[in-house]
Amino acid sequence: MSVDTCNVHNSIFIKKVKQTRVVVVEEGKTKKSFIDLVDDIVSASSSRSSSLKTIKNQALLEDNVMIATNSDIVGVDMKKQNNRLSGVARARTVLRLDSNKTREIKAIHVWKDTVSQLSLTDNYEAEQDLYHILSHPALLPDHPLERQRFVRHSTPKDVAMMKFILNELIETETSYNQLLQLIKNRYMEPMIAASRSKDPLVKSTDIPILFNHLKELIDLSNSLSISFNKTKCNIGQVFKSIESDLVVFLKYAMHYRTNIKSIRRACSNVLFVKIDQENLARRDTNRLGMSDYFIAPIQRIPRYCLLIKDLQKYTHPTDSTYTDLAFALKTLTGLAVAMDHVQNKAPTRTSIRTL
Repeated sequence: MSVDTCNVHNSIFIKKVKQTRVVVVEEGKTKKSFIDLVDDIVSASSSRSSSLKTIKNQALLEDNVMIATNSDIVGVDMKKQNNRLSGVARARTVLRLDSNKTREIKAIHVWKDTVSQLSLTDNYEAEQDLYHILSHPALLPDHPLERQRFVRHSTPKDVAMMKFILNELIETETSYNQLLQLIKNRYMEPMIAASRSKDPLVKSTDIPILFNHLKELIDLSNSLSISFNKTKCNIGQVFKSIESDLVVFLKYAMHYRTNIKSIRRACSNVLFVKIDQENLARRDTNRLGMSDYFIAPIQRIPRYCLLIKDLQKYTHPTDSTYTDLAFALKTLTGLAVAMDHVQNKAPTRTSIRTL
């Protein structure tokens, strides 16, 4: 075969290959499909000229360029997708905050609605039924005959019992305040310092998980302690004046319920375990620790209710403080109901010890 004839055949073959390549690219096939097609054409031809190898190498080079370009496009798409995912994550965080705020608003409504129901109740039977429904049988109102035992004035026994209950209220508040201060000084402050060291032993995110609302609880307890000692004659008025501040107990109950798994994880920290063991072994701490703190704010509200109910029992109905005590009892009972509502079931001391 002459050289001119061979060149003509090669030109025709190159033209067919290029046309085939256009069809392949337009149909969206992959690099492998095109190379296979070239190989089939080459194997079918009896000529193994260098022109065909040049065509195949050129095809491979062009396809590699296309793949590189597609990789850049895919990279950009993945980046956009990651940005979208980050936006979704941020949105979920915001929605969680909104969800917590919504639950808080609902819990406050439960609190206020309960107080309203108790305030609208005038007779003993209806009031007794309502307290049963609220799952607080220990707070059942006194029987009318018990209320009628006052004739004209309180007896010396009544006055003595009122003083005893007031002292009990002050002493329990002092013990509760000391526990809060213990948690702040022996747990929170050392863990904050450890989280700020060069090689932190504590995650900074664990601090708000373990000690959220602690400062607010301490401030409220300090205020109550001062007021109890100054205004021993009208405890009901004290609670009436700090009614809006009592919402911190509701917030604490919500935080505990929502973050119980994170609290358990944070309590497994090596430094936390060491601090907790040291405090439980010390006599000056009364062997109290973090488990006592977790349950203390939740138990404090029912304790207030019981003490005020006893105080009201020995207060003459015509006394000016009786109405304030009744208001305080209803307010605190409603708060206890709302706290039970957000927790579904209040944790016990035994369950807390498992932390």
